[in-house]
Amino acid sequence: MRVSNAIVRHSSSKIFRTMFDALYEVACLLYSNLFGAYQDIKLRSYSIQAIQNTPVHSLDIEHPVPLPIDSVNIRANNYCLKHILTEDDINKIIVFFDKHKVFSAITQLTGFRYCIDFISFYTTSAIPLHLQKEHFFANHYHRDKPFSRNMLKLWYPVDVNSIDGGELRVLASRNSRLTSREVSVERIFSESSTKIHIFNPSIYYHKLSVPEQGSSSSQLMIQLNPADTWRISSDLYSNQLNEPRFPDLFRPSSSRIASLNSVT
Repeated sequence: MRVSNAIVRHSSSKIFRTMFDALYEVACLLYSNLFGAYQDIKLRSYSIQAIQNTPVHSLDIEHPVPLPIDSVNIRANNYCLKHILTEDDINKIIVFFDKHKVFSAITQLTGFRYCIDFISFYTTSAIPLHLQKEHFFANHYHRDKPFSRNMLKLWYPVDVNSIDGGELRVLASRNSRLTSREVSVERIFSESSTKIHIFNPSIYYHKLSVPEQGSSSSQLMIQLNPADTWRISSDLYSNQLNEPRFPDLFRPSSSRIASLNSVT
C-alpha cells in the first residue's frame, strides 16, 4: 500500500509539473507578444526589423570596455563565478558606452530606447563530461523568457577564444527543432576587444558553450528592455545575481532612474 501511495504521489506531482510548465509557456508567449505589440506602437520611434531578422549584430568601439581587475566574487555554482561590479565600475561602463555612441547606435538599429535592467560579469569553467547534460550557466540551447520579444542583450566577450571554447553561440533560426548541424551558428569570441555584440535572446536560440577542460571564459552581459528614453534600473547596482523576470510588468517607469544623465 505504501509503495502504491508513493507511486500515486509521484505520478500526481509529475502531472502537476507538466501542467504548470505548459501554463508557464503560454503565459510567457502571451507576455512576449502583448508587451512586444505595445512597445512597437508606443515606444518604437520608427519601424525597423533588422535586429529580429539577423541573429547577431556587432558594433565597433575604439577601445576595450573598462572592466575592473579585482572584484568581489560570488560562486553561483561549481562552474560559474560572478564578479560583482561596484557602482563606480558600472557607471564607468555606462559612460564608456555613451561616449562611444553605443546607445545611439542601438536606437538607430532597432528604433527603440531602452532601460538597462541588468548587468552581469562572470567567468565560466569546464564542466565534467558526465555532468554536461545538467544546467549550470545557460549551457544548453534555449530562448530567454519571460521577456518581451523586443528585449535585447548586449554581449562583450572578455576572455574567450576559439581554442579554449566557452563562447556564446546563437542559432540562425527560430525553430527549436533545428540543431547547430542544420543551420549556421554565430560564434562570438574575443579576438577583437573593440567589438560588442547585440542579439535578441527571446527570439533566437542560444547557449554558452562549455570551455575545454582546464580552461575558462569571461563575459559581460547587459539586459536591455524598451523604454520611453534611455534609463537605468534603480536596482542595477544591488542586483547582479538574478535576472529580473517579467521586467515590463513588474518594473514600471517609477522604479527606474529618470535617464542616463544621472551617470553620464
